[in-house]
Formats: sequence, C-alpha cells, structure tokens
Amino acid sequence: MRPKLIQPANCHAVPTVACVNHATVPLGVDFDRLIAALQKFADTCFSPAWGTPVKLVPAARIPSGAWGLVFLDESDKAGFYGYHDLTPDGLPLGKVFVKTILAAKEKVSVTACHELCEMLVDPSANLCAAGPDGVFYAYESADPVEEDEFLVDGIAMSNFVHPAWFESFRKPKSAQFDHLGLLTRPFQLRRGGYMPVFQHGRWTQLYGSTPKAKRHAKQDRTGRRCAKRQARAAGQPARHSEVWAGNELPQDNIMTKSTKKKPAPKAAAKPTSNKKPNKPTKPVLGGGHAFGGVRNG
Repeated sequence: MRPKLIQPANCHAVPTVACVNHATVPLGVDFDRLIAALQKFADTCFSPAWGTPVKLVPAARIPSGAWGLVFLDESDKAGFYGYHDLTPDGLPLGKVFVKTILAAKEKVSVTACHELCEMLVDPSANLCAAGPDGVFYAYESADPVEEDEFLVDGIAMSNFVHPAWFESFRKPKSAQFDHLGLLTRPFQLRRGGYMPVFQHGRWTQLYGSTPKAKRHAKQDRTGRRCAKRQARAAGQPARHSEVWAGNELPQDNIMTKSTKKKPAPKAAAKPTSNKKPNKPTKPVLGGGHAFGGVRNG
C-alpha cells in the first residue's frame, strides 16, 4: 500500500474552513454570531497582518477538501481547551472543547480564535523560525500571548503575534509585535504565554512565568502537534489525529461521504488583558516531558 501524502494546505487559494458544532451544551455565544465575528476578526485583524485570507462557513459536516473547525464537548486530553492538527486527509483541523472550557470559566470564542490563527499561519504544523542562541521557535502565532483577549462585535477574540515577532533582526520597539501592542521585541512572551522551542536536540517549551509552567505540567501532552514535531526530529513518522476521540461523535456524523472513504489511522491512546506591556523577564524553561500549549495546542 502506498503511504498517504499530506496534501498542500493552501496552493494560492483562499481556504474554506467548515465550522461544525457538535457540542451538546450552549457555547456561551450564538454559533452564527461567533462564526461571523471570527470572519470579521480574520478579515480586519489577522489577514492584514499575516496575509492569510480565509472563508468561514457554518456546516453540518466537513466537505471533502475543506479545512475544519469543530466544536465538541470534552477534551480527549486532560486540561486542553482546544488544539489544531490534521484531518485523516492531511488538511488542517481545529478542535474546540466546549464543556472543558466552560468548566474552567473561560470563553469558547477565545479558544476558537486561537486555533484559527494557528491553522492559518502554520497549516501543516511544520514551520519554525531561528531565534537567539541557536534556538528554533515553532511558528505558533497565538501561544506567546494566549491569555490576552479583545472584543470583535462584543465577542472575545484571542490576541496574536505579528510576523515581526519571529524576526530576530528587529530592534526593541521598532515594529508591532502583537495585535494589542503589549510586546516590545521579538520572541518576547507574556506572563500567560509560552512557546514550543527546539534546542539541544529536542523539543521543549519556554514559559512567560513560573505559574504558567506549573499549570502546563498538569496536562496530558501525548499526541499533540509538538509531539509530532519531536517525532519528525527523531526521524519517526508522525501520526495524524483522529477526527473523533473519547466520547465524541463518530465520523459519520461529520465527514462527507467522499471524506469518510479514507478511515483515519488509530491514534495512541483566557483572562482579559490589562494592556500593559510586560516587564522584561527571563523565560522559564520547561522539561522535555511535554509538548504543546497550556490552554491550546
């Protein structure tokens, strides 16, 4: 059998993201209003900074060839509000875990926005930028500022970094490094932020504060995107995520007929910003036992 190839995520075409709600509890915001706010966020905030236009459509299923943003009940990994990965066809897929988010008294809209940002910037989860001291930073556009938010049409959205954040030649205060203007230099982390990095021959994390690192340590990190980065670094094949896991609905309820012909391989078993710039702090280095985001992956 020939190995399945990862499809190009975007070949000069505006991707369509099918937004599917299979949560059994209210999201805390009307679903159609949320999708409209995410579209406005993409059009007026994110795409002007990153050059990544996108079309978001509410849908009952993910059509063949479309990206996906799926709202489900509970996380299949302890402590996760959401994460972004690949569908069985190798296209970008974001998951948002509604009950998990609401139980933590957080906002579903912020996690959905976070996952959308990171899918658009690094659809295949394989990009990095060279930083200071020989450290490579994963191209995660929301992780460094993931606990900062702002409103679009009255709905909370996630802050995100600008391309200048990944450019080591930039001088402090020489460019806009994040949407809210809270950061002043490349590779700077907010106290509630973190970043997957590759150094000393392995993937690990940097944190904006010790409390953030302690929250991260409580999570189950297996199978997430940075675990896949670690697998690639070791020359091992990285498995795609299953579209469904745990108590989620089966694929028949979400994928179109053309999509579900290809079964997925089995996988191994935010508070509002005060808009004050960070004081320069030394990032906290995390251990190599875990990979990915604290709130989102």
